[in-house]
Amino acid sequence: MFGGKRIDRVRDTQRVREIQDLIRTIAGDVHENGKEMEQVKAMMKANKPPAPSMEMPPAPAHRPEPPRAVPPPYQPPPRVPEVERPRDPPAPAPQPPARERPVFCIHCGSRLPPDGFGCPVCAARNSRICPNCGTRVNITMVTCPVCRRVMPPVVPYQRH
Repeated sequence: MFGGKRIDRVRDTQRVREIQDLIRTIAGDVHENGKEMEQVKAMMKANKPPAPSMEMPPAPAHRPEPPRAVPPPYQPPPRVPEVERPRDPPAPAPQPPARERPVFCIHCGSRLPPDGFGCPVCAARNSRICPNCGTRVNITMVTCPVCRRVMPPVVPYQRH
């Protein structure tokens, strides 16, 4: 904690020297140890019986490799040609259901008579309805001011 790097190095070198001294005392001198090893090896060789000669089995005869079969190039499986069906003409769009005749006048709200001649209240007010856009138009006007359509001729309302 208080020591620096230098003190650690000195301590480490002292330990290394102590370990080396211990190794030298146990193993002896390195040069002498090497000579002893050579003597031991020579003695081992002298006492060793000769190795029995093992006959190697003959090497297998080399056979030429047969030519390899090359697969044919890929071809897709044959397909049955599709038979052209005659095309049906497109079905006509379904027609929306026919609207029922309105029961009440869209302008004044009075009940319409079943005869289909129009609203008696609007006829009494001296006006009529444009059949094209549904605008209330004065009876004297020849064309509708909104859609510019020529108004049908005035038919007097007849009560049954």
